[in-house]
Amino acid sequence: MSRKSLGVIIYVALGVILVAFLVLFRTGRFPLPVTSDPTPTPVPPTEALTPTPTVPVPEDWQTLESEIHGFSLRYPLEAEVEDRPADGLRLILVGPTQTENTEFYDGILLNFDSGNLGNQSLREYVRDRHAEQNDNPVVESVTEIIPATVSGYIGFSYRVTSLGERDYIYLPHSNNRFFLIIRSVYDPSGQGYESLAEQIFSTLTLREV
Repeated sequence: MSRKSLGVIIYVALGVILVAFLVLFRTGRFPLPVTSDPTPTPVPPTEALTPTPTVPVPEDWQTLESEIHGFSLRYPLEAEVEDRPADGLRLILVGPTQTENTEFYDGILLNFDSGNLGNQSLREYVRDRHAEQNDNPVVESVTEIIPATVSGYIGFSYRVTSLGERDYIYLPHSNNRFFLIIRSVYDPSGQGYESLAEQIFSTLTLREV
């Protein structure tokens, strides 16, 4: 067999194979591989207002509601609420050893406020406020930023020491806003204020503003 004849046979064989593959692809018996798009990384619903069921509290507890700051919670009868336009709302429960005209050292002191994040994420906003506290000459120390959860809302917090200790807790709110809780709890005489504060926190519900 001549080289010319052998070459013709090879070309014919390759043509037959190519036609066979095309027939198989068209009939679906040998489907082309399908490349799926990479699975997108899920974005946490940080702005969603999804409270968890509250811990049962005494029936005689009062309800604190604020349309301006978009929240509600329950609190004990012995606590008092103060509306401080420049600093939001304050809930205070004074302990038995607390004296007037001194720094707060016995009881529960909670401040509630809210604001707009602008073009920042909650993490970025908290990071900037944290830096400001570190640069404040009056502040003795500031802890690192850590995750915080209050009544099912997940945010960030850090502790500031300056004439006492205060926890700054930032939670995601509606419409690109944040909700701020400044928490101070002292219990020198063992009144159970830590657990009482957590019980108050468990009733928190954030609402659209």
